[in-house]
Amino acid sequence: MLAALNIDSLYALLPLKDRALLERTLFIIPLLPFCGFLLNGLFGSRMDKKVSGWIGVLAALSSFVWAFFSVMALQVPSTVTSPDTRNVLHQVYGTWLSNSDLNFTFGLYLDQLSSVMILVVTGIGTLIHMYSLGYMSHDPGFSRFFAYLNLFLFAMILLVLGDNLIMVFVGWEGVGLCSYLLIGFWYEDGKNAAAGMKAFIVNRIGDLGFLLGIFLLFSLFGTVDFASRPIHQGAVRVTKKTEMTESPKDAARKDYVNVPKHAGLLDYAEALRLLAENHVDTREEKTRVGYKAPEAASNLDLSKTTSKTSWAGWYMVDAITLACLLLFVGAMGKSAQIPLYVWLPDAMAGPTPVSALIHAATMVTSGIYMICRLHPLFAMSEEAMTAIAIIGGTTALFSALIGLTQLDIKKVLAYSTVSQLGYMFLGLGVGAFSLGIFHVLTHAFFKALLFLGAGSVIHAMSGEQDMRLMGGLRKKLPVTYTTMLIGALALAGFPLLSGWWSKDAILMNVFARYHESHNSVFLALYVMGVVGAFCTAFYSFRLIGLTFFGETRASDEVKSHIHESPLSMTLPLIVLAMLSLFGGWAWHGQFTAGAEGSLGIRNFFFSEDEHAEHINLIVTSLAAFGGIGLAVAMYFKGQRIPDPDKAKTNFVYRLSLNKFYVDEAYNAVIVMPFVIGSEIVHWLIETLLIDTFVVGSGWLVSALSGLLRKIQTGLLNWYAGGILIGSLLVLFYLLQ
Repeated sequence: MLAALNIDSLYALLPLKDRALLERTLFIIPLLPFCGFLLNGLFGSRMDKKVSGWIGVLAALSSFVWAFFSVMALQVPSTVTSPDTRNVLHQVYGTWLSNSDLNFTFGLYLDQLSSVMILVVTGIGTLIHMYSLGYMSHDPGFSRFFAYLNLFLFAMILLVLGDNLIMVFVGWEGVGLCSYLLIGFWYEDGKNAAAGMKAFIVNRIGDLGFLLGIFLLFSLFGTVDFASRPIHQGAVRVTKKTEMTESPKDAARKDYVNVPKHAGLLDYAEALRLLAENHVDTREEKTRVGYKAPEAASNLDLSKTTSKTSWAGWYMVDAITLACLLLFVGAMGKSAQIPLYVWLPDAMAGPTPVSALIHAATMVTSGIYMICRLHPLFAMSEEAMTAIAIIGGTTALFSALIGLTQLDIKKVLAYSTVSQLGYMFLGLGVGAFSLGIFHVLTHAFFKALLFLGAGSVIHAMSGEQDMRLMGGLRKKLPVTYTTMLIGALALAGFPLLSGWWSKDAILMNVFARYHESHNSVFLALYVMGVVGAFCTAFYSFRLIGLTFFGETRASDEVKSHIHESPLSMTLPLIVLAMLSLFGGWAWHGQFTAGAEGSLGIRNFFFSEDEHAEHINLIVTSLAAFGGIGLAVAMYFKGQRIPDPDKAKTNFVYRLSLNKFYVDEAYNAVIVMPFVIGSEIVHWLIETLLIDTFVVGSGWLVSALSGLLRKIQTGLLNWYAGGILIGSLLVLFYLLQ
């Protein structure tokens, strides 16, 4: 990511350059936000608001600075000692669980891919922490808010830097917990609490798939580590040597593949790829689950895992396909893809900085990052890749159609986020993994900008979020207007802005994939992507027109309080606007042709076909300018204020406005039957069985106690008679 800069000159200026020290101290990156969480969580209520806020900001900022030092050490070419070693910072700090078959460690792993994510998470996170100083200044839960933000940053860093899937899962669940806490931050309102619960439950569905995928990979390979353990010379790469032996009759080819000791998932995936390079049919005997290569040819041994008995008869590629599909279910939940996207629009119930940080720039891209991290495994399964592309393309168009008619400024951006996440998965699905992560980067810039800009508008409008009650704000909020206009242009795919570089590259590769394969699925996905791009441009400038142009439609009281946001809120907007303007141009080379060197990502498919590029440029430009032009004509000059009453007569408008009734369908098909079934089970088990037993036992004890109580009269002659009768009965028994 930093390769576009003069690395050697920049590295020379750094005060901290000791690579070994930075490798040993990777733990400082997550530790600093965690300390901020503890301070604000335990003592925040006793502190002054400014002190509490700056603790949160400085924790995020210092984490970013340490991450930057670590990434810079990684970028210097001289640190690579051998072409057979990986250029990574990898430190194992301890073991969670270890026996003959299990060995789960606590380790952190920084390579080129995680460098991009860690800078996005800590960098954007720092800006949003700063923004929150102004936005949340009057909130009574100020210190609690910063405690939650720091805890989220800690969990997200674990997710990004974890060196194995167990560590990733801990971070994965941690960000889910923080999302729940922050969506329902204003829990006094029942709707906010319900939105947090909805996000929590929907994500549990995806997380179950993710966990099953982890179990399956462990059963196949006997490890959940990503790569081999660190050694003094670096992490050894998988190597292959080919020899040809000729005889009078025929030539024999021998492939020698060696994996490092304590190999990880990426090592095994690379070894299997190298072994399959010269074989057309991947479903042959040597790639069955439990495969063990001859000792003379390779040290690759998968026969020691439980897979030989658990998956007997399975081909390795089919087992990997199932694992990848299960992992993708987890990504669908966390990254809000059809059918598990419904939680994200409701997540807008939380404070706007939360929407910008968690539900636009970082957490919701976890699924894309996870797939890119394991991309050698996903690339082995054409079925899983196609499923990812179809889900991504469908989500991109479907959510864009909903965004066309929404009235809440944050809901427009929420459905836009779901749509843009769909484009990221579309890029992954066609095999252009680097472009998926490139769109993660650019989207973090312009979508965080748009959400924070929307927060600035809401702040000025005394909490109003309905765009029908806005308008005419560009002169009263000049900084907010200018920066949001830049963000809208980037989102719409305006040429040379950040969104154009990444999204158009994804669409070009989808078209090129169709052009090369003549598979109609990719043509359909390309058409869906282009239509989605037109809708994106339209709703982006519909938002700008309704918010900043025309007459102000707010009440007189609200008008009297409209003012530009303080510097703590506008400064992050300006920084993000600059990144939205120039970020794509600055770094596009590292995510396209140079991705393998700068990111360590080997794209399954990446096209540089100039013919396809020219066609795509014309088509996507028409879509972007067409959408912008239509929105300008309708909402800048004519000022057509949306009228929900049209939904009564316009069926298509009603579908979009009501989000295609997906929530209602889920409620009718899934939620209500579950609730009714739960009530029936409650009556049968809780009321009829348990309560009858418990209450019946109590009634029986009460009845027996009533009978026994009658002999407790308090009269001595009754007690003497009782003793006499008892003694006679005992004597009679003994005489018998």
